[in-house]
Amino acid sequence: MGTAVAPPFTARPRGLFTSGWEVREGDALRAVVHLSSWRERARLELVDDAETLEMSREGVASGAFRLLRDGQPIVQARKPSAWRSAFVIEMEGATLHLRPDSCFHSGFTLYAGAQAVGRIQRTGTFRRSATIDLPTDWPLPLRMFVFWLVLVIWSRDASAAASSFPG
Repeated sequence: MGTAVAPPFTARPRGLFTSGWEVREGDALRAVVHLSSWRERARLELVDDAETLEMSREGVASGAFRLLRDGQPIVQARKPSAWRSAFVIEMEGATLHLRPDSCFHSGFTLYAGAQAVGRIQRTGTFRRSATIDLPTDWPLPLRMFVFWLVLVIWSRDASAAASSFPG
């Protein structure tokens, strides 16, 4: 598990009213994350490999968040607390921690022990895009899984904000 970080991927929604995100490396489209409107699920399309993987939460109120290839888990993450926007990720024999940079959840840092090894943050106009800086020696599906975990928190935050307005 290395710590080299590539030039960041950029991610942006596919359209104003869609739930898909395009992930690019420079000008090249590398992946599309299709978020499901039902529960916390997504489909990951890897453009170069012409492969599709699934990302989902194991249970409704609890359970692991998993990246699946042909129905088999590749990696999983869990929330150590229902009240915190953080994840513990078990990957290739290592334990990583994904934590928000602040209470506003605009950026998340990934830690291996006390060392920061990557970051995902919102960027752009109205924060409708993101940069993904994660270790270059990780396979693309693993980097996209970490990005999806951040999207889960951003989606939860948006839903909570929308439900707090008087209607």
